[in-house]
Amino acid sequence: MKKIIPVFFTCFWISSLAWTEDLPSAKEQVLALEKEMAVALVATDKETLLRLFAEDLMVNNPGNSVLTDRDQVMERVDAGIIQYSSFEQKVEGVRAYEGMVIVMGEETVRPSGNAPGAGHTLRRRFTDIWMLRDGAWQLTIRHANILPVLKPVEK
Repeated sequence: MKKIIPVFFTCFWISSLAWTEDLPSAKEQVLALEKEMAVALVATDKETLLRLFAEDLMVNNPGNSVLTDRDQVMERVDAGIIQYSSFEQKVEGVRAYEGMVIVMGEETVRPSGNAPGAGHTLRRRFTDIWMLRDGAWQLTIRHANILPVLKPVEK
């Protein structure tokens, strides 16, 4: 009987490791949501954006202002101020903490419609902070700034 108990617990432990390895990590889940957000922004998919954005979302946006909740962000989506024909991210760093994932990198966007910069391709730096709330990851904090176009120095 004494030998059966350790064998049982060892088998249980090994099977639990295999089970958890099949589940996507927090980083993988959030990176998938980042891609989903980019697609939703280009498609102006408000239902998806409402699901991904926390009600208390705070955004330091490229227009040099701070939006303090999801409603303010969605008002800009409705007005066509946030509208893109393309939105691509190059993730350069991801760090996960308990209940929080931070994503940083560069994004290339092409605003369209009424959006500032419509018709131009813009490069931006971004930081997104996602928090796990009621079992779902939501974007809670975002910072994006446009990179200046640098001209070569004449000699």
